[in-house]
Amino acid sequence: MKNCLKLNICVYVISALLLCWPFPGVASAQAEVGVDDRTIYLGSSNAQSGPAQELGQGMSRGLNLYFNKVNQQGGVHGRQIKLIQMDDQYDVKRVIENTQELVAHRNVFALVGYVGTPTARAIIPKISRENIPFLAPYTGAKFLRSPPLPMVFNTRASYMDEMELIVHELVDGRKFKRIGLFMQNDSYGLSGESALKEALKKRGLEIVQTGTYERNTEDVDAAFQELRKASPDAVIMVGTYKACAVFLQKAREAQMRSVFYNISFVGTGSLIANAKAAAEDVYITQVFPDPLTSDLPVIVQYRADMIAAGLADKMDYPSLEGYIDAVLLIKALEATGPNLTRARFVETLNHFKADLGGLDFQFTPDHHQASDRVYLTQISQGKAKPVTVNTDHKEPDHKDFDHKDSKQSDSGQKESAKENSVDSKP
Repeated sequence: MKNCLKLNICVYVISALLLCWPFPGVASAQAEVGVDDRTIYLGSSNAQSGPAQELGQGMSRGLNLYFNKVNQQGGVHGRQIKLIQMDDQYDVKRVIENTQELVAHRNVFALVGYVGTPTARAIIPKISRENIPFLAPYTGAKFLRSPPLPMVFNTRASYMDEMELIVHELVDGRKFKRIGLFMQNDSYGLSGESALKEALKKRGLEIVQTGTYERNTEDVDAAFQELRKASPDAVIMVGTYKACAVFLQKAREAQMRSVFYNISFVGTGSLIANAKAAAEDVYITQVFPDPLTSDLPVIVQYRADMIAAGLADKMDYPSLEGYIDAVLLIKALEATGPNLTRARFVETLNHFKADLGGLDFQFTPDHHQASDRVYLTQISQGKAKPVTVNTDHKEPDHKDFDHKDSKQSDSGQKESAKENSVDSKP
């Protein structure tokens, strides 16, 4: 009897110790998905290979650059940031598979750094159903913004913001009436088309001709021939850099007289590299200041960190965007505190307001787009140079543009949240 009692006591004590023992890699029942005592796990799927790879690689480069810096400084409330990167090749099927892997098997806390409208659209049902924070998708699509999706937080301006500036310049400024559209035949192209139609409709105009091509191809000849026959004053391009480069080369060879505008998703450096001389004089809207010349503190720091990491030759708009996205994410994690959960993080984001080194970003529960800034550049001698936006003419049914420092000189890039921007809200 005494031996049995002793045995039972020993079993009880050992069981209690086992329940309390902190086994490595095993989270407590109360722990949040994607968070342990040492690490916050984030997931990212974008094009690391394929026709849009330079966009995905640039975005990931900027994210990792800042995350590595934060980790070297001790992390966030003692936790290291671990970004799990997957390649979707800008393909809808792959992005769905990758996101399933990241969420169901890698158990990430949040998703960040996705690139593209069709890829973002493909995963919205899953993140909405499972309440997974989705930050800073590299797209300006309206469906991610209006109405605001509870789990989606956009940093960049919308395609409507970009199209409003372009149409303001072409129609209100140059008095052009015939505007053509070259677009990718998917949700990205349709998002750009919708934004363009809305901007033109305010001015009593319609698109005179649309030419389309299929995603992840460079088969643009039919689209080019249709637009060439229409002889538009300007062609607005909503595509990826390789397809747009082929179109521009065809247009230059045919001595097409139209003015060409691209929106930011095209990838400025990649377009220049692929189109070469055909890119000369092409206009591109941007959603962040010039990564090479801006003297905003966050961009000065970006350049210093890129140089320190041996990436001086990789400074471009996609990596700058990834870097700024990472700065915002880290600030939000810090503001959430050490007791990190998805619910608390989303609540922080819903009331987030911060100066990210000269760029004022803000979310509210009814507005999940941190910035509406749009900048205009023009390719000259192989470089995208800032263009002064004409503010003398008025845009109908909109606030006046505030481009006080639109030359983006060294002194002019210390702007408020509304400077150098298009405010497309009525």
